[in-house]
Amino acid sequence: MLFMSPLVPSDLHREKPFRSETPSCFSKGGLSALKCEHDTRKKLTLTADHPDADHIGAGDSYDFVSQMGGYDLCAFAHVTPKRNGRHLITIPQTAHPSIQTDADILGWLVALAQESPVAGGLLSHAMNAGWRVMFSDLDNGSYELDVLDQRLELDHHGVNPSALIRSPYFRHELLTSFLQGLRAIWHEDMSGETIDQLRPDGFLMAARARQADIVTTTLLMAWELRASGYGDLWRHIIGSEDGDMALVFTRTLERDPSAIYSGLAMARAYVAWYQQPSRIAVCDHAALEYLDAVIAEDGAQALGHRSFTVDMAERLTSLPDNAGYMKDRGHEIINKPDFCAFQDPINEAHLFQVMYDSRVVNRGGVPFRDTKLARLIFPDSE
Repeated sequence: MLFMSPLVPSDLHREKPFRSETPSCFSKGGLSALKCEHDTRKKLTLTADHPDADHIGAGDSYDFVSQMGGYDLCAFAHVTPKRNGRHLITIPQTAHPSIQTDADILGWLVALAQESPVAGGLLSHAMNAGWRVMFSDLDNGSYELDVLDQRLELDHHGVNPSALIRSPYFRHELLTSFLQGLRAIWHEDMSGETIDQLRPDGFLMAARARQADIVTTTLLMAWELRASGYGDLWRHIIGSEDGDMALVFTRTLERDPSAIYSGLAMARAYVAWYQQPSRIAVCDHAALEYLDAVIAEDGAQALGHRSFTVDMAERLTSLPDNAGYMKDRGHEIINKPDFCAFQDPINEAHLFQVMYDSRVVNRGGVPFRDTKLARLIFPDSE
């Protein structure tokens, strides 16, 4: 078993790290991998003559929105549950007449988000920062952030708006992705550049902490929606892959109802995220793939050199009102094996390779680990 804090071999510790300015990026599954352009999007070829076309065809509206770059969230600032009617909170199984386009879907998402104080705060931040939202067939069931264009892309699963809103599974997957995307936007705007300055081992620790917080904060938002009368999302999460965290959350509240205010319920759910090795492995893999892309595009010198600190770990768990549910527990995230250990040997080997690459400088087509020596031998080479 390997811990991230001492994972760097001694010879790597002795070398001076490179300073860098890496483009800010994080996306899918919490790690907001920067994706300015998508290669190809799946497009259904169903026509109006097809008996199921009205039910599952994505239609032309999504392609149009894709070309236009999505919807400006500020345009939905007027949308409130009261103005649009409480019928938006509980969608019937049959098609709802007010949900026919992707703009209607986004209006429904915004209306629901405002039913949660935390989601409302994150939504206000995204609106003020000028973020846009678009629907795409991402084929990942989640979301992606385009940081440069400030765009949140939500996976519509290849179904049209009226069919999507009729499906309890699809609409709750979309709502979950929207809430997670709002939290990811908050992280990107508040700490994205700082995280990009971390050295590879610290970058992985920050990616874990960030993803754990995204899921934990989504639990809180779902719980607040439940208190507002929309309990369907909470039931959906209970049956999802993060249902174990939801159960920890509710069991804590059963024993101590005040834990929702003290942050204890969120803290225990946060810790539970790290107790599922598959979640950690997926997060680590996404982070390492991103570091590989940085090296391939900008060279090893683009990687960061800073350490992941206690203060950073605690700030990643701060809510819009500046309350941190892991306050004074950042040292645990930095030092305890439960948070730092590697359980996937492939990711462990991958990290060592990235760290080795981060210490290599190419001069005259020859790789060097000693920058001064490289400059002496190839003084005119870049």
